[in-house]
Amino acid sequence: MRRHLLPLLLLPALAGLAACGDDEPTAAAPAPAATTATSAAPAATGEVTRAPSGGGASDATLCKQAEAAMKTFTRTIGASLDSNGDIPAAASKKAFGDLATTLEKLAASGAPGSTVTTEAQAFAVEVKQVAGEPDPFAASEKPGFGAAGDKFEQTCKTVK
Repeated sequence: MRRHLLPLLLLPALAGLAACGDDEPTAAAPAPAATTATSAAPAATGEVTRAPSGGGASDATLCKQAEAAMKTFTRTIGASLDSNGDIPAAASKKAFGDLATTLEKLAASGAPGSTVTTEAQAFAVEVKQVAGEPDPFAASEKPGFGAAGDKFEQTCKTVK
């Protein structure tokens, strides 16, 4: 089965990931410590904390790279459209698979215990499951996929 709705479904995620902060922590303004298993409570401001130096990629970097991966995914899907405006299942499976691999690598590069890293890992798991389905588009409509994507998007929006 082929569908061509995915680019429309991903626009909110792209907009949310675009809201990720670009600022890197500086020596003059040290970043707060990353969330760890011993301090899992969110900051009073609701902001996600960054990775300490040497503790993996910063949350802002991870979100920015995830945004780039989503843009690549959307371009790949768009380039896969056939003359009827459909996307062949094989092309969508490959696009979802590539996105899952990228998200897994990004999550592995993030700071251990970081909320962004945790949500990236959760979303990567969902994307990988969707990629393994016979009809990735139908699978992407399952609540778990949408919830994981939304949670990752919202987490990236809080990165300062």
